[in-house]
Amino acid sequence: MKKLGLFLLIFLAFSSGPEVWGQTNQTATSKVMIVIHDIMKLNVQSNVGPSAVFNITSTDQMDGGSKIDNASTISVLSNKPWKISVRAGAENFRSTNSNSEIPASVLRVRVNGGDYIPTTMENNLLKGGEQGDENKLGNRFDVDYLTSFNGIYADPGTYEIDLIYTLSQD
Repeated sequence: MKKLGLFLLIFLAFSSGPEVWGQTNQTATSKVMIVIHDIMKLNVQSNVGPSAVFNITSTDQMDGGSKIDNASTISVLSNKPWKISVRAGAENFRSTNSNSEIPASVLRVRVNGGDYIPTTMENNLLKGGEQGDENKLGNRFDVDYLTSFNGIYADPGTYEIDLIYTLSQD
């Protein structure tokens, strides 16, 4: 009988799970959340120095226009489809040495190789693109500038205006 009791004790020890012996496993969960907001970054890098400068020295340039290709490089990072618009920071170019002005509309902007759009105080769509960083095709591009005076003969001097690029989600 002792052998049977010992046999049953050994059998129960090996056939029972750890819960019989008080060694239970316990689990718990912890929730982890990632909240991603709208992410957008716009970079405009001048390729021609601190400012794009048109040196108008002839009537041909006044009448026929003057252009600067690849004046700036624009790069976009966005986690949604996007669009970039451009506008003038004022209605007129202002002279740095007199009270003279030239309408902002004499300046036209385009994505390299595209159609020129006039510069006004209103946002004008320049380009749209898909989510991604500047390495995604289309999220890095050059812009060209063109002057078109259309019979405006301004006083000699240096004139300046800010171009404002706005990145928004499409």
